[in-house]
Amino acid sequence: MQSTLRGEAVRLSLPASPDYVRIVRLAASGIATNLGFDVDELDDLRVAVGELVNLTLEVCRPETLEVLFTVNGSELRIEGSAPAADGRVVELDSLTRQILDAFLDTYKIEIVDGDVCFSCTLRPG
Repeated sequence: MQSTLRGEAVRLSLPASPDYVRIVRLAASGIATNLGFDVDELDDLRVAVGELVNLTLEVCRPETLEVLFTVNGSELRIEGSAPAADGRVVELDSLTRQILDAFLDTYKIEIVDGDVCFSCTLRPG
């Protein structure tokens, strides 16, 4: 497998449906593998990315989810967005916060200009 080059970007555009969460998790895991993440870090990343995507799906319209993976040095950054459903707000319960705080270096999820957007970063080690 050819390793991911620093500065490359991988883009996914998929239906905003729980049926496709595993594709986002798999892409994140594949890119992180190329960055030297160990098995435990890969598992943590898959869980955290799944949480962020599922939170997004809870408050978005059933349209398209756009996800962008970028690599800067050894840092993996993942950003996603989808059109927000009217009247919905992003709510993180305490367990979800604990998971995201434990597994990611940084994360954010919010509604901006009619889109629900998330981002996260993680470095191996």
